[in-house]
Amino acid sequence: MAVDGARIAAVGPSERTPPAHEFDEVIDAKGCIVVPGLINMHQHHWYTLFKGLADGMLLEDWVTDFLLPPVTRLSEPAMRISSYVAGRGCDRI
Repeated sequence: MAVDGARIAAVGPSERTPPAHEFDEVIDAKGCIVVPGLINMHQHHWYTLFKGLADGMLLEDWVTDFLLPPVTRLSEPAMRISSYVAGRGCDRI
């Protein structure tokens, strides 16, 4: 598999990809399964607004004590923004 930035450029035998010296990094994945991407089919998109806050809390405490109180007050624009962040990454808003 050849990757150019964040895009998969080629998949297949090495004969169909550019020579190794043209890449910044070559990873030997012999004997491995290369999975180029997975999609999380269950995600509460509004979690992205709170990512990295209250690190170190137990999940149960984070959800009930930290996350749920402000989430019930999120506006429609905030929910829309959180959807964009969850779906595309915050660097593309």
